[in-house]
Amino acid sequence: MTHLELSEHICKINPICASLTTYENVIMPSLPRITTRIDSTTQDILLQACAISGVSSLNSFVLNAAIEKAKKILSDEQAIKLSQRDAIALTEALDSEAICHSRLHKAAQHYKIKEQECD
Repeated sequence: MTHLELSEHICKINPICASLTTYENVIMPSLPRITTRIDSTTQDILLQACAISGVSSLNSFVLNAAIEKAKKILSDEQAIKLSQRDAIALTEALDSEAICHSRLHKAAQHYKIKEQECD
């Protein structure tokens, strides 16, 4: 039985194998792809940047740049959400009646008495 026949047989009995691809006697899972068409000027720019940065392939360079940009966008969005939430919490805290802990209240009274004694 050849490798291809074996792969086909395994995929018939195991439906999970439907997402597998064979490469030179190795079964590997198929990974999602991103494909795009670009003009020659854009390709030249990307190739120059790729060469300068020392990345091994244009695909790796583009993928790294996309991941970096995606992480920044997500980070910025998270910061904006936190800022809005913090602003709302601060406004609510300022608008609500102050709650004084009994120990703090006692310390303030003690300070007031000491201050009056010094005068």
